[in-house]
Amino acid sequence: NREMPRAFCSWTSSKFLPNAFPVAQQIRQRRSIKHSRPINGLTRIQGWKLRSTRDEDFAIFQFTLGIPGVDDDDVPRIAGLLCAFLVFFNNVASVNPTYAQTSTEQLAIILAVACITAPLLGRRLSDTTPYSMHGGESVNDEVFALSQTISDVTKADMAWATYALLTQTNAKGVLLFENNELDLLCARGQVHIATGTAETSLVMYLLTESIRNSDLAGTPPRLYLTDRRAIDMAGANNWGFLPQGTESVFMQLGNGNVRVLLFSDQPRAFSKKQRNRVAAVANKLCQIPS
Repeated sequence: NREMPRAFCSWTSSKFLPNAFPVAQQIRQRRSIKHSRPINGLTRIQGWKLRSTRDEDFAIFQFTLGIPGVDDDDVPRIAGLLCAFLVFFNNVASVNPTYAQTSTEQLAIILAVACITAPLLGRRLSDTTPYSMHGGESVNDEVFALSQTISDVTKADMAWATYALLTQTNAKGVLLFENNELDLLCARGQVHIATGTAETSLVMYLLTESIRNSDLAGTPPRLYLTDRRAIDMAGANNWGFLPQGTESVFMQLGNGNVRVLLFSDQPRAFSKKQRNRVAAVANKLCQIPS
């Protein structure tokens, strides 16, 4: 008599087998379930799809403290500084520290230094990682459209600005639009539009309508949605211009009437340095005469 797995027994007994059933009938029922085999390959395919869907649903949950005003990347540094302060206070308060206490304090200082320097090393490694303008989607899905209501000089500046944002950050797409009227000025990268749309005027019209329907007028000057959960909670999953698979969004209002919006297929894609770079570009674009 082979014993069935405990989780399987509890599942079958609670869901399918009433307590009034005889024990022999429960054993036959469990054996029939255990030795059943898929009839054809369709069952296997459905099982693979179900497992992949569960994996995708589980992947959106990521650890984050969510402390206002504190970047999660700086948490190890704060913990290291606090640990160093406590070690120093403990050493000063001890009159005759023992050898064990001294060894423990030395080890704590080493760990504190490691925690303090870890964010800096991580950012250096992130900055040295080459960025790619193309993600998992085809290059043919990318767009590059400029408004016809701005001057040629402004078009050139926005073209260079969007190119710099796509190559120097983890963004897969960027939108430049006016903050008051929500008129689109420039769209570049992987932006969701209707299939088969090729004319620039039609692309600008469709994206402008999508931006206006997304109710972006009341958004704060700086908005950073770090993962899919934050996107869903902010209602950004209803923004029609975001491509499928968007995992993070960053939006920055410059010192004027130009708002820059970037999105990526990676969660927590925009580091603090990249966000400051986007803010500088947004302020520079506000100084360009239209």
